[in-house]
Amino acid sequence: MDYPSRAAFDPSSCKSLYVGNLHPYVNEAMLQEIFATLGPVAEVKVIKDKVTGMSAGYGFIKFLDHRAADLALQSINGRVLYGQEVRVNWAFQKDQREDTATHSHVFVGDLSSEVTDRLLFEAFQPTGGCSDARVMWDHSTGRSKGYGFVSFRSREEAENAIQAVNGSFIGHRRVRCGWAQHKADANASDITSVDRSDPSNANVYVGNIAPEVSDAELRRHFQQFGNILEVKSYRKGSYGFVQFEQHVEAVHAIVGMNGQVVGGKPLKCSWGRHQTSRGPGGIAGPGAGQVSHSQVMMQLANMSLLGGPQPGLLNPHHPFNNMMQVPQAPLAHSQAGQLSQHNQLSHMMGPGSAALGNIGYAPLGYASMGLGHGQQLGPGLQHQP
Repeated sequence: MDYPSRAAFDPSSCKSLYVGNLHPYVNEAMLQEIFATLGPVAEVKVIKDKVTGMSAGYGFIKFLDHRAADLALQSINGRVLYGQEVRVNWAFQKDQREDTATHSHVFVGDLSSEVTDRLLFEAFQPTGGCSDARVMWDHSTGRSKGYGFVSFRSREEAENAIQAVNGSFIGHRRVRCGWAQHKADANASDITSVDRSDPSNANVYVGNIAPEVSDAELRRHFQQFGNILEVKSYRKGSYGFVQFEQHVEAVHAIVGMNGQVVGGKPLKCSWGRHQTSRGPGGIAGPGAGQVSHSQVMMQLANMSLLGGPQPGLLNPHHPFNNMMQVPQAPLAHSQAGQLSQHNQLSHMMGPGSAALGNIGYAPLGYASMGLGHGQQLGPGLQHQP
């Protein structure tokens, strides 16, 4: 399955999606059946763990056209499948992207709304040494936040780029350039020297949280940077944690959100304690320490996910909007082995759906399953007419 490179990425033409936070029971056949309801699917791939051979919890979907892929992103992202919220985003080719962990980084502000990663990269490429470009997006609106970051292989090349591009037009507006800091809208100054953190840590500590700021609001602010596995705040201590799926997503979140005002108070973002496993209660609980903000490494490492626009709002006329989402317990392995592929899908679903489980829509409804009103759909779930 081929994906565009990060530098060449343009969400207006992309046909491939990343699908994360998948339950181990979710396989390629299930994903094929789910996503095919939204448009013609060319290829489905669930990534396997190299050691266990089991699902690694994520995969990729390639559609035949962009429109279907865009509809799938908006419709399925955040839906519940086997009790887990599915994360959907645009996919791009990881292997074609250069590791920028040791590179120098430039902040670019006042970007016009039409500027994409590709356009930003092309604007800086002539200055030499440009290795990556990324525009920040507002998840709630699906629009550019008006700033981004560009990476260079050396500090000298980054300095030359600042002098060459600062004040020039990219798109329809003059941009301002400076050294990247831990607050995206700060005035240009020398880049902060930071140390490398544990490359497997994706847990962000968030301090100085206003009392009225909910976990849902924190998620809305942070989800522009990548796939969030969990958000947990502790009101008595005015702090919390945001657990991302990938380390590089947490890096961007710390850099982009530290000092940003939410609920009238500037957030203090740094590394949370690395969680090697997530048991009951989720990510770090009260008393989990955070690493000093000076230990944050502004690294833009290889990643297979664009932190781009995810409007998160369904088409008001799409049938998904009229379906219920009923959380379901996963089947026991002994039960799963007794069910056909199609009946396993029926176990996941809420009322009105034969194919999408908790996602909640299938053109043929219960008729496609041969089920009448009031019949059992799975353990503990009964359709109510």
